[in-house]
Amino acid sequence: MALHAKSENFHWKTIAYDPNVEYIAWLNTLQRGSAFGMKLRIQLGLNIQEVRRSQGISQEGLAHLADIDRGYIGKIENAKHAATVDMIEAIAKALCIEPMELLKPRS
Repeated sequence: MALHAKSENFHWKTIAYDPNVEYIAWLNTLQRGSAFGMKLRIQLGLNIQEVRRSQGISQEGLAHLADIDRGYIGKIENAKHAATVDMIEAIAKALCIEPMELLKPRS
């Protein structure tokens, strides 16, 4: 699906110019209910957080079980970092679920 300047999901963004930064002239503001849905990185983080909390596991506990730094778990849950496939597998194994469960769309 291509976005056009007349589309309701296309918004121009005004920015100050800095010669050391590459800019994108528009900001895609697709909403959660759009055809694209929620970003996968956000879905993953929220799904990890939901499963972890439902099992009564802290971020530190999950980090220990998955052999991952606790801060990194927090950054994945908050969509600040993108997890690798290996990382998703390690987290899923620590939570005793299939990796695909962490990637499922949220309802």
